[in-house]
Amino acid sequence: MCFTKDNGPCHKLVTTPEHALVIVATLEDLRKSKQIAEEKGWELSVNDLGDQIRGMEQVLAGLELPADKRPKSWGGRKAINETEH
Repeated sequence: MCFTKDNGPCHKLVTTPEHALVIVATLEDLRKSKQIAEEKGWELSVNDLGDQIRGMEQVLAGLELPADKRPKSWGGRKAINETEH
């Protein structure tokens, strides 16, 4: 999964509120990794992890929206590849 493309989750991300617990657990791991990177002075890793954290936070915020207000691939609406061509 990519969480940083175009300043947000990538267009291929498909998720639903049922996956929120996994996203939260992953988010906590990323925060711990970022803290370690900060302590070691690994600037590139800190920046990359920060981008990933912000992207995951956007996903969680989006999953809290009513289904008809979420981005198309975020549960409750058909993903792009499921629409009629």
